[in-house]
Amino acid sequence: MNHEEKLDLILNKLDSIEKHIELLDFKIDRNSKKIEDLQLDVKIMERDMIRDIHSLKDQTETIIEFLKMNDLVSN
Repeated sequence: MNHEEKLDLILNKLDSIEKHIELLDFKIDRNSKKIEDLQLDVKIMERDMIRDIHSLKDQTETIIEFLKMNDLVSN
């Protein structure tokens, strides 16, 4: 194998590596976006759960007060 053939082989390998790196970069960008979307979804879900818990707590307190007012539970 002469120098020119070796150089061509090296260039072909480098080209293949470059394409592979481009694909990896694309996948990294895509996965980063998915992670960001997931983080946002989790924060929204957490906020909604906290609201629901507060609402349930308020409703429970209202029910307890109603039961107390009607002497259905002891103070």
